[in-house]
Amino acid sequence: MKMKKLSVALTVAILIGLMPVLPVLADDVPTVRTMSPTSVKPGDTVTIQVLLENNPGIACMQLEIGYDATALRIESPDHVTRAAALGSLMFVGVSSTTYRNNPFKVGWAGANNDRTNGAILNIQFNILPDAKGGASPITVAYVPANTSDQDRKPIILSVVNGSLNIVRDDTSVTHNDPGGGNPPLSGGENLPTSGDGNTDISDSNVPLTNSDMLILPFTDVESTDWFYEAVRFVAENGLMNGTSVDKFSPNTAMSRAMLVTVLYRLEGELPVSGSIPFADVKAGEWYSDAILWANNNNIVIGYSSVIFGRNDPITREQTVTILYRYAKLKGLDVSASVDLSGYTDMKDISGWALDAMKWAVAERIVQGRTNTTIVPQGTSTRAEVAMILQRYSSTVLLC
Repeated sequence: MKMKKLSVALTVAILIGLMPVLPVLADDVPTVRTMSPTSVKPGDTVTIQVLLENNPGIACMQLEIGYDATALRIESPDHVTRAAALGSLMFVGVSSTTYRNNPFKVGWAGANNDRTNGAILNIQFNILPDAKGGASPITVAYVPANTSDQDRKPIILSVVNGSLNIVRDDTSVTHNDPGGGNPPLSGGENLPTSGDGNTDISDSNVPLTNSDMLILPFTDVESTDWFYEAVRFVAENGLMNGTSVDKFSPNTAMSRAMLVTVLYRLEGELPVSGSIPFADVKAGEWYSDAILWANNNNIVIGYSSVIFGRNDPITREQTVTILYRYAKLKGLDVSASVDLSGYTDMKDISGWALDAMKWAVAERIVQGRTNTTIVPQGTSTRAEVAMILQRYSSTVLLC
């Protein structure tokens, strides 16, 4: 059967000062348009927004954003942030290194469709002091292979590029560019512009809300830590919370209940039915519905028919096996595999976890703790799981 292509409109909207009135179009018309800003000057700081309109239901989407580096600069990864729309999806943003890329990539990924419209991305630019007067282009392209609905049906995005109008004291320039006219970025597609954790350690104490610039409240997470960006990612996306008001406990062992709860949040915490079969899992706890959901879907099956081991530290091989089963549940491609014979402790991998470990290493979701050891029976810390989830989201879930 021929796959039906969905059409959606992506609008790049430059928000600086007062906005002009936009033309009224039919509600069902997939529309992409660039709003013209008022003039800006060298030395100014401005924010643009990427808007999504006529959204038919998106589960994942990846965009490439390019800009005129001779006139514009992004000073920090904190200056590329998610906005409100597509809020049920995870946001895969820029890192401390990738924000310097031009173009740079950002993405949204989740298990289910999000149908919200409006602003999806904020980008803060500094106008360079020596910027020339005139139009400085900002280009938006999407990656077709990473843009689809929950059934992995491709979604076609029409996009129109924008620009910032820079006016120097010695220049008089007016600019109104409804058509954009800038070339598409490599790897994207621009269509014609006519149409776009035996003591319970709770992971539910301090949920963080999305904000333009998320400031982590955890005193045990520093910006120089190797896991900083991963912790920021899981906190910003509501996947993992603090173990207290100001503690993330990055070196604490991740429990089996914690990891299952993370995936349940990713699934959207849908209603569950049935009774919990495990004697060590009581109803009404922060992890209860998550464990029931995971058991119902064969993501976890417990140590036995009556013992789950909710507070047991989760091992590295258990971690990747749970993620592997979840990916299979969502119909994702889990065919990737790699030879693990280079690891001297490959023999320690349980038979039931071997395929999952080969897949996880092939997808770069996990790496050896050394060049020659994978340590499958080692405990996964909360920091390690945060890193694993960040990689999992950007390489597996992102279509």
